[in-house]
Amino acid sequence: MKKIALIAALGLMGMGSAIAQSTVDGNFNVTVTLTSKCEVTTSGAATAGSGAPALAFGTYNAFATSDSTTTVDIAFKCTRGLPGPTVAFDAAGGGNTGVISGLRYNLTVAAAPSGNATGDEPVLGTPTDLGSANTRNYRISGTMPQGQAGTYSVGAQSQARVLTLTY
Repeated sequence: MKKIALIAALGLMGMGSAIAQSTVDGNFNVTVTLTSKCEVTTSGAATAGSGAPALAFGTYNAFATSDSTTTVDIAFKCTRGLPGPTVAFDAAGGGNTGVISGLRYNLTVAAAPSGNATGDEPVLGTPTDLGSANTRNYRISGTMPQGQAGTYSVGAQSQARVLTLTY
């Protein structure tokens, strides 16, 4: 009697396995609200302790007979697909001009040769790869005109400036 009950139980277990192999689909939605942004990535020589790139004029001799010029590159990594941004220098700092140690300087900004201001073609994300940011590279150029007297100061002077990227 025990042998028959065991055989019957095994037979019922086999039927249950056939039923468990059926599949049923359940649909669902995946949603997200993305907050797009750009972040500065330092590509130029950094000012000691600040991490910010430095537009360094070096040593300016009072009453110099030629303009002093310098450049620094700055890059922004941005969310892919952002419309073309605009860039501008901080108005509080003087916009495209400024004064440091009594010396006037002028600034300009343009797409850097190492990239473009409209953004390098990003690698799109896939299920196995996160993709890449849209990189926007800019070159800031500075000119300090010749013939300036300046104001006495000891050691190198620095001035924090802001390049604002608006998208």
